[in-house]
Amino acid sequence: MRKKLWIWLALLPLALLVGGAKELERPPELIGAFLRDGDLWLKEGRSERLVSALPDPIRKAAWSADGAWLAYETREPSYEIWAYRLKSDESVRICKGCADARWSHRGAKLAYRADGEAYTIDLENGSGAALDPVRRARGVGQLGWLPDDRGLLVSSLPLRRNGEWQPLTLSVVRLGAGGESSERPLFTLPAPSEAFFAVSVSEFRWSPDGRWVAFVAEPTASLSMDANSLCLLSADGTRFLTIGTMLSREDWYRWAPRKNRIGFIDGEGRFEISNKRFEYRDAPAAGEPILTPAGMMDLGFAWLSADAVVVPRAPELSWDEGPAPNATPSLYALDLKSGKAKRLTTPPTGSGDFNPDYIASAGRLTWVRSTGPDRRPSDVWISTKRGANASVFIRDVDAPPVWFDK
Repeated sequence: MRKKLWIWLALLPLALLVGGAKELERPPELIGAFLRDGDLWLKEGRSERLVSALPDPIRKAAWSADGAWLAYETREPSYEIWAYRLKSDESVRICKGCADARWSHRGAKLAYRADGEAYTIDLENGSGAALDPVRRARGVGQLGWLPDDRGLLVSSLPLRRNGEWQPLTLSVVRLGAGGESSERPLFTLPAPSEAFFAVSVSEFRWSPDGRWVAFVAEPTASLSMDANSLCLLSADGTRFLTIGTMLSREDWYRWAPRKNRIGFIDGEGRFEISNKRFEYRDAPAAGEPILTPAGMMDLGFAWLSADAVVVPRAPELSWDEGPAPNATPSLYALDLKSGKAKRLTTPPTGSGDFNPDYIASAGRLTWVRSTGPDRRPSDVWISTKRGANASVFIRDVDAPPVWFDK
């Protein structure tokens, strides 16, 4: 008996090693949508398949909350929104001359904007058949679902009166069961001044508990390229804060998982060569410690947990004239409690690691590794949460994939 025990103990490390190897060889349980040459593709595990090839290039895609649908939008001149159902492997055109597709937080309700009007459509109404779109509001510049999915938050269109820009108004549109809607003003942004100027706002993003909404207030196009205001507004419209100045990048401001903590890349300047710092705020608190070392810059981030992020970090660059120099960052894991950073990747000379994303349900970290001033070619890499076993997962992408996190 003792001899058998010793044999079993001797073989145990080998068994663990073999088991670990099999675990690493198992295809990642990921499902994501990505663009290649303007077409929409689906990545499931190790396999790829073409979802849609349209005459006009597709510019972005988004998952429904249940992962049953993909909404995708084309570029000019058509500006169409399509919805792809994974179960039936079929696409349906939702609208033409429209944009800003927004999924509800639950189910498969889609809101979008066309000719300054807000519409909603229920793609699965219980019978499996899609309903006709319903017009919900007029004079809409931006829109998004309320946390309870029973209404929309919308912004007004930019308006000049007597040569002066008028303040934007945010309103709540409640949706009735019979298609009727009721609208009430929630908050009017500050009047344009040297300290604050907005003629449009970015996508609305709600805190995990639904008490705060974050968005970027954007001035006119030329000014927006250099600086915009990151704003927080309480759900009841009684508290409004500007907490940072940043570029209008949708992937540069995100709420932490299960915590009212907003992370963002702060800093003015349209070129990604300097003055870009990862910061965070606990709503509605004031400042937090500076976590980006002097002489370095952060070019995006992804939450690993409420207390840890991954940032693409690179030395700041100097620039006087001619083409702006190209940053080549590496990924760093940043602990917010200690402020310590650990390097996760070392891309080859001339390449950089950008657009990190963490898929919590699969425990996988992904990012885009690209080369050259236009960041082409670009490949998607994948690793464990700690950056181990990194490898190419998708080759030749137009933009970072959108993953379905179960």
